[in-house]
Amino acid sequence: MFRKRYRKVIKIQMSKLIRSKSSRKLEVELLPSTVKSKSLFQIYNKKRRLDEWKEIKDELLRREGNKCWICGKKSIHLHVSEFWDFDDKNRIMILTEIHHVCDMCHKIKRTDFWFFTDYGKEQLKQLGLSNEDFIKHYCKVNKCKLKDFGKNWRKAIDTWKERSRFDWQQDYGEFISIH
Repeated sequence: MFRKRYRKVIKIQMSKLIRSKSSRKLEVELLPSTVKSKSLFQIYNKKRRLDEWKEIKDELLRREGNKCWICGKKSIHLHVSEFWDFDDKNRIMILTEIHHVCDMCHKIKRTDFWFFTDYGKEQLKQLGLSNEDFIKHYCKVNKCKLKDFGKNWRKAIDTWKERSRFDWQQDYGEFISIH
């Protein structure tokens, strides 16, 4: 009985978070350095509710298939990526959507980890990936030129620097109902 009711709650929550985006444009999204990166997975893991996390991932796979939500690339190795809106006035990050994304799109979205941490840089080196690989993927997905990437990159860095001056709260909305 509990399991059935829980599945219904998950489907309602997932329908709120998995929406069609008008554009699948890939953007560099840097989380403020002051955020103590609490992803949905980290929260479910800490609460020892990985069965529920697996159900969320299974629901994503059922809805989106085995392809990247941003670029459409088919892959068996997809990441659950969180999409956040920022209330800059009140310094609250609001989780708006989650989707499956391929490895390249994930790394571009989270360059704050992959480009700016020693661990991330080392992993990229071991994978044989360079900044040029990411720029090429960004431009291909967005059908744009290098200068467009440069504009997005500069904007993302400026926004990141400003937001990193403050502490941020993370709002998971109705998605996380575990306490």
